[in-house]
Amino acid sequence: MRCARFGITDEEDKKPQAPFEVAPITMPSRFGEYEKLSEGIRTAKELPHEVLQVEVSPVDCSVLDVEYNRPESKPEEQTVKYWIDAKRLIVLKQEFSEFQRYDKKTVLWHWVYQVDSIKLNQPPPEWLTEPLKKGADAGHDRPDWIGRDAPPFSLLDLNGRQVTLAALRGKVLVLDFWATWCGPCIAEMPTLETIEAEYKAKGVELWGVSSEEPSVVRKWLRQNHKTLETLVDAEGDTSEEYHVEGIPALVVIGRDGKICSYYIGNQTEQSLRAAIEAALH
Repeated sequence: MRCARFGITDEEDKKPQAPFEVAPITMPSRFGEYEKLSEGIRTAKELPHEVLQVEVSPVDCSVLDVEYNRPESKPEEQTVKYWIDAKRLIVLKQEFSEFQRYDKKTVLWHWVYQVDSIKLNQPPPEWLTEPLKKGADAGHDRPDWIGRDAPPFSLLDLNGRQVTLAALRGKVLVLDFWATWCGPCIAEMPTLETIEAEYKAKGVELWGVSSEEPSVVRKWLRQNHKTLETLVDAEGDTSEEYHVEGIPALVVIGRDGKICSYYIGNQTEQSLRAAIEAALH
């Protein structure tokens, strides 16, 4: 277990005006998953060693400046800098940038994570396990949204056709906010395919919503033999209107245009089926 602290600033080196806990900024997608550190590397440059202070001990670190080949990311997001404990081969610091929507505009946030302490063979902390447990539980993760009018949207699908919430009125609508780089989203896709095949004839529409480039999504779907119809939320406005703070997020909207269920994280087939059945009756 490693205990870390983080810093966040925008391209003008300014912190969010609101406290991080209440600001509409999601945890960055590029943090962690160090087992994938070597995947898709375009170039890697070794910089001079640096010493980091971990607890009270100085730690000699190898420093790598890595540029990745990530077609779904903008150039500013493709470089990550790592500080790696030269002896234990543990990432102690990570620095990278990521675009996110904030205050009705797209902002390039600069993230820095640094480990403060290391304890091996310890149970994971509560701040980590609680969100994971919550995501696995059946039930409404956002009960305050139940019964609200769903925010209207008008988006293009991957073929350039316009899809609006108003045109889908009278059907049960499932919105799946996802991305091709999101492991949990991909793991959930077989469940969504099963649900869609079963309920489409009953008047249920299932649409993915992604802020990635359409060409990236089309290529990923084709290569992975997936058929999820996806709407392009290019500026992230719809995600912002639905207060999507992490993906996957699933929103079930009833025939009357009101939100019936709002789930965060992976859902079991049983829980999603129950939500749709409730919306149909």
